[in-house]
Amino acid sequence: SGPSVPHVGTRIGPPVTPSVVADFTKAVGITTGASELRFDAMRVLVTSSPAQLSGGIYSDVGGNPGVLLASLATLTLGQVLEPTLVVLTTTADFTLAAATTYWFRLTSPTGNSDLNWNRLDPNVAPSSDGGVGFAGYRFSTDGGASWSVSTTPNVVAIEATVIPAPGAAVLLGLGGLLAARRRR
Repeated sequence: SGPSVPHVGTRIGPPVTPSVVADFTKAVGITTGASELRFDAMRVLVTSSPAQLSGGIYSDVGGNPGVLLASLATLTLGQVLEPTLVVLTTTADFTLAAATTYWFRLTSPTGNSDLNWNRLDPNVAPSSDGGVGFAGYRFSTDGGASWSVSTTPNVVAIEATVIPAPGAAVLLGLGGLLAARRRR
């Protein structure tokens, strides 16, 4: 036998075949901190993928993705032969409420089970950033009817911008008015 070929990515969940499984879905969960956030983008490293990739931002129901809150724009990829960083955005502006858990879910609209997110090396969960906490990874092989815990962290980044509290904006405005009055 010849030299072994290194395996670039790790299939998320148990081995599956397209003839048995009609859907393979993966979700990553976060819990927001004390501030509201405007969702900007989701960056994901895929090692193989169907021709199209879609998904959405979902509510939390018992530690799993629940109701669709915002759709991610479907991304046409073509054939992915090497690890590829893809960027997904929502089809409309979306605000992540403070102190709330959300699930960011990706799937293939064509029902292909070839969606692979690249695993992190070392295989460790992400750390909190700016008060945002990690809620875990889930996968489903039945279109989201049931979910299992995935222990394989994957390369994903949720990008969001802090929305200033309304009170802070009013105080800044009043401070500007007071400064203008003093100059007169």
